[in-house]
Amino acid sequence: MELPYEIGVALVLAVLAGFGAWYNSAVSWMERHGPIEGFRAILVMFGVTVTGIGYVLLSSIESGVLLLMCFAASGLPMLIGDMLRAMRSRQRDREATQAQVREMFDDG
Repeated sequence: MELPYEIGVALVLAVLAGFGAWYNSAVSWMERHGPIEGFRAILVMFGVTVTGIGYVLLSSIESGVLLLMCFAASGLPMLIGDMLRAMRSRQRDREATQAQVREMFDDG
């Protein structure tokens, strides 16, 4: 038995809203239990992929795959940039800590 389109849309939107609420809680938990710098874009990518799957369920595989390819094309630079920014930030923190340690020993 096939559901009427409007009911299918309402069902998919309700599931996506539930996922969004759960995912927000999961990301909050991750932030409380450790830094997520460098992984934030991956978390966004996962959420967008789930949304794309919802879109596939309401349209067609072909248009859903095309949508996900478009998201990948626009999101991949951000994902790489987020990782690189986090790596540079960690490097700056490491260098600052090393400079402080050297300064403590030089003054002593």
